[in-house]
Amino acid sequence: MSFPAQAILLAPGSCWHTAQRTPTELMQLVDRPVAQHAVETIVSLGCTRIDVILGSDPDRFESAIGDGQRWGVQVHYHLARDPERPYARIPAIQVSESNVLLAHADRLPSPGGVREGRIVGGWGVLSRHTLGEIPVDMTVDGLDYWLARRWELPVSLAHDRDDLLDVTTPLDFLRASGTVVSCQRSDLLRTGRERSPGVWVGWGARIHPSARLQGPLFIGEQAQVGAGAEIGPNAVVGAGAYLADGVRVADAVVQPRTYVGDALTVERAVAGEGWLVDAELDTAVSVMDPLLLGATDLASPTPLLIRNIVRLVAAVAWALTLPVQLATAAVLRVIRRGPVLFRIPVHTTWRRGRPSSPRVGELVSFDPGYGCSDSAGSRSRGWSDLLLRFLPGLLSVARGDIALVGLEPRSPRDVAVLPEPWRAVANAFPPGLITEIEADAEGATSPEARFAAEAFLVANESFGFRLRLLGRYLRRRMRWAPA
Repeated sequence: MSFPAQAILLAPGSCWHTAQRTPTELMQLVDRPVAQHAVETIVSLGCTRIDVILGSDPDRFESAIGDGQRWGVQVHYHLARDPERPYARIPAIQVSESNVLLAHADRLPSPGGVREGRIVGGWGVLSRHTLGEIPVDMTVDGLDYWLARRWELPVSLAHDRDDLLDVTTPLDFLRASGTVVSCQRSDLLRTGRERSPGVWVGWGARIHPSARLQGPLFIGEQAQVGAGAEIGPNAVVGAGAYLADGVRVADAVVQPRTYVGDALTVERAVAGEGWLVDAELDTAVSVMDPLLLGATDLASPTPLLIRNIVRLVAAVAWALTLPVQLATAAVLRVIRRGPVLFRIPVHTTWRRGRPSSPRVGELVSFDPGYGCSDSAGSRSRGWSDLLLRFLPGLLSVARGDIALVGLEPRSPRDVAVLPEPWRAVANAFPPGLITEIEADAEGATSPEARFAAEAFLVANESFGFRLRLLGRYLRRRMRWAPA
């Protein structure tokens, strides 16, 4: 049959639970948001104009879908005043043809399941007259019944159709994901390659050799799977997700850019950045600990590439300044009693330059007091700070134990006694060889000033800001006389 050129797509932006921070239509169904799957299904039917009715988060929807140029169609957006009544916005849309395709972004029929004179899960071809008579308080399931009575046809509801994917509940979402990864709907799985039967892996994904994979499963682009992890069956790991060592994911979905902490099990659930939905119990919880379930920026290769470049530059700088460090050690051997070089234990959330669960790292320094928060005000300044602390500490940066610019290095004992907000920051961000306080000429060391400086650093995570901090630190240290 010939489909109309215009389609109306309803995407009110509903969520399963308040703890869920992503609208259901923007949840990643294997490799793309559900709404994008809906748009591509509409395009495959021959429509050239799509009017999208939104109820919430319009900016996120427009960012995910765009203006339609990548598909060669026009996409226009309309914001419903009441997200609970998206059909009330339909009369304001200009319909240029006698018929229009009505679609819903949270339900995906197979292209062959959409036919004129039949409504399936809110998808169907309607006349302009019928479209204008839809009650403003209509629901999707109610629309099926309403049109069936109007057309005097048997109704096909979503749960009666095997070829329609419904994501309106967490359990339905898991079923839909399992259907796609098992290739029962091959029209929806278009990225990645099949490494082994039922195991689909996206570009740039890194999987530890000891990880166990059991298909069907999908691991998205730039995702990372740690040592001893168990993935599958019926598992989806979104693009840029980071699964730490020993993680188990089965009959579950990990949304993109989600960090899953060491030895955590995600089963019959949907996990996102700071939230978890149990599909069986239909309950959701917010996870406050970012190292249990948090966000990671590994969805793009750029942050990881920058970190690796910083580590390489630190290693080169450490090697080039090794003669200066050896000379410093020789002088200290003469004027100082006891050890010259110290390997100070520090609380860190990095391992080899990547996010990890809290652990004890190592900071190399000629300054025995560095790394203890109580001694922050007594650290050396000027050239002596460069010689005693900065140059040897480059080795710890090269190893990936600490960042070049980050929070104040602290011992595990120091972190344990911090106030709760401060401790949460220390558990979420890595320590650095250079801190905001140390780049400050005033050298303020009160607890309030140090916490404010660290909060400001966390809020300004851009590479450019940290590069400016490094430059400011070097200029001021070289300007001052040795302590």
